[in-house]
Amino acid sequence: MLSGPYLFKIEGSEQRMDVILVLGPIRSLEETIREKDWFKGIVLSATHLERQGILKLKDHFKFKKLTMEENIERLTLGEIALFLYGLDKIEESQYQTMMEVHRERNRAVHQKRVTRAFIGEEANRKYEPLIRNAIQCLRTLGAT
Repeated sequence: MLSGPYLFKIEGSEQRMDVILVLGPIRSLEETIREKDWFKGIVLSATHLERQGILKLKDHFKFKKLTMEENIERLTLGEIALFLYGLDKIEESQYQTMMEVHRERNRAVHQKRVTRAFIGEEANRKYEPLIRNAIQCLRTLGAT
């Protein structure tokens, strides 16, 4: 995500406004890899996988003429992964990736004290491949 104050010229007058440019799911995750911001990468991976997974499930149920809209929105990432795998929308390796992202996201946001788990070479070896695998899952689910 890029943000900051930007100066715009509109019909001869200068206007200043704060702008936030939101990147697509894949590009935003690639940016977290570049920055080695593993906490943000894991949280965004989970968020993007949930959103794309829900969209894929909605498409599937719409095709089958089933009304599941309100129930689908409440599913966890683990449940979404299970549905997608059970419906043959993702492969076993992608199911495993989604479950790992789900576990890591919960561990990250529910930890009781600040840890250094997301810093250093060990974190680089652990989280970069996981986020890259999440990107592959997102591509399978139709994200750009």
